[in-house]
Amino acid sequence: MGNALGTLEAHSMARELGGSSSVLEQHLQMNKHPWACCLCVAWQVKTYDKTRTSAERALEAKEWEEAEATFIKGLSLDPEHRQGNAGLWHGLAKARSALGRHLLAAEAYDAVAVLAEGDLEREARAAQVRALLAAEDWQQAVNKARAAAQQYQSSREFRMLYAEAEKRLKMSKRKDYYKILGVEKSADEKEIKRAYRELAKKYHPDKVEPDQQEEAAKTFHEIAEAAEVLGNEEKRTRWENGEDLEDMGGGGGDSPFTNFGGFRSGGRQEFHFRWG
Repeated sequence: MGNALGTLEAHSMARELGGSSSVLEQHLQMNKHPWACCLCVAWQVKTYDKTRTSAERALEAKEWEEAEATFIKGLSLDPEHRQGNAGLWHGLAKARSALGRHLLAAEAYDAVAVLAEGDLEREARAAQVRALLAAEDWQQAVNKARAAAQQYQSSREFRMLYAEAEKRLKMSKRKDYYKILGVEKSADEKEIKRAYRELAKKYHPDKVEPDQQEEAAKTFHEIAEAAEVLGNEEKRTRWENGEDLEDMGGGGGDSPFTNFGGFRSGGRQEFHFRWG
């Protein structure tokens, strides 16, 4: 290379000199590096700084799409700039979280944790778990939260995140009462009543062929169980919080039809539909 300066070496020198393109250019000239090299490296450093500043301004202005694109551009300019790129990844993660791209945000926070140290690393690991929870990737959230809790054993924050991730994973394996009734999580009592009545009539065992009655009875039971829980404010709240409803004497007990009518066996099954 003769008197020429390698790109990575030049960027390293720029960082040591504070990242200033003008200071770097003066330093290179004083040390008799070729003029073309001085100009090229100074331009690269200036481009990096300008891109980072533009990305940060877009983030501050809540221009999320622009911020995401500009942070990505900045990361392509100097892959070896660990400290600077940790900040770019952090900004990228924030932009993606704001855009609802939680899995991509989690990946960006992971990159921050790898590159950064101290408080920024810790903050990134916590934010990554929260992004995974927002993405409803329960198992990965458990894995990352467990690892962070082991790394920061005295941290109450990570113990709480781990407990929350485990609870959400457990909840994901339960019956989804909203899905059973075909209603949104924001459904009010009126919508739940209507969904229950329509489904209960549809899956009434007396409305199906004899060979389908057993399966219909199971479905009918699930519908009534879901309606009982979602139609009771206290039970609904506790169920959404991951509590065991069997302790309340409903929602999975022997008779989930307390408030919604029921059926009795013995000869032909009889079903009675009512609400409250």
